[in-house]
Amino acid sequence: MKDTHVMIDIETLGTKPGSVIASIGAVAFDPKTGEKGMNFYVEIDAHDAQSRGLTIDVGTFFFWLGQPADAQKSLTGRVPLDQALHRLTLWLDGQRSHFTDSVQWLWANSPDFDIVLLEAAYRVVGLQAPWTHRNRLDVRTLKHLTGATAIRNPLGRPHHALYDAEHQADIVIDGYERLTSQDWEFSGFPR
Repeated sequence: MKDTHVMIDIETLGTKPGSVIASIGAVAFDPKTGEKGMNFYVEIDAHDAQSRGLTIDVGTFFFWLGQPADAQKSLTGRVPLDQALHRLTLWLDGQRSHFTDSVQWLWANSPDFDIVLLEAAYRVVGLQAPWTHRNRLDVRTLKHLTGATAIRNPLGRPHHALYDAEHQADIVIDGYERLTSQDWEFSGFPR
């Protein structure tokens, strides 16, 4: 893999910065070749996250109660928040070490959600997030501009951070393929 891109997805118990993060999934990939590298997944102890000041939103909690039992499994993590974020940092550093001559790009279905909530969690535990604002990219924007698609979560259950990260990486790979094709046409801006 020549180009280092990472897709991040999280499952949470709230929708605002400072909400409990239940799980983090990530996959390294090269959108130009479609090659995927190592993945990362951790389920976080919600009680530990709350003890550090992160909060649970009642509406989001009820959303999870309405999900299938398989989806709810990601809410039963046992890894303390600081350890989970430390593991993510080490994993990201490891992805960088495998690739040379390239900037690491960090993708999310919306960086304004996944990345912002992760940064708030990093602050709570006194760690520095291992990325800058300069390398964030948005799956929804690429999807909208190119019409990119992928088979919906072919790897497993919905609302699973790793499976969703894999799915979103497939969308980016399709988007890159469309951008480099001879017959690509701009699909337009939202109205």
